[in-house]
Amino acid sequence: MKDILLVELFWTENLRSSILLSICSLLTDPNPDDPLVPDIARTYKMDKPRYEKTAKEWTQKYAIDRQLVLLSICSLLCDPNPDDPLVPEIARTFKTDKEKYMQTAREWTRKYAT
Repeated sequence: MKDILLVELFWTENLRSSILLSICSLLTDPNPDDPLVPDIARTYKMDKPRYEKTAKEWTQKYAIDRQLVLLSICSLLCDPNPDDPLVPEIARTFKTDKEKYMQTAREWTRKYAT
């Protein structure tokens, strides 16, 4: 089965734009009440100066070159690494039930990125 993220028809111009807009929104307007990483959300809520300092350091270290950032995002989307996951539950599903993973990826893409 071909990965949905690699299917050319799936990557329409509107979809790419929607995904990039969603990423920009998450970066500029984080929602600590619905976190992907609870520890970061906790720091955001309880120690904003520390959060800002860490965000600045990480940006300088990992995201100073916009092209590199976009390439990294594309790489993660096209070649996920379930052995070093940001969200362990998704990685487990990826490893144990690929069909469910693909179905969820399609649903979330339609819901959040179109």
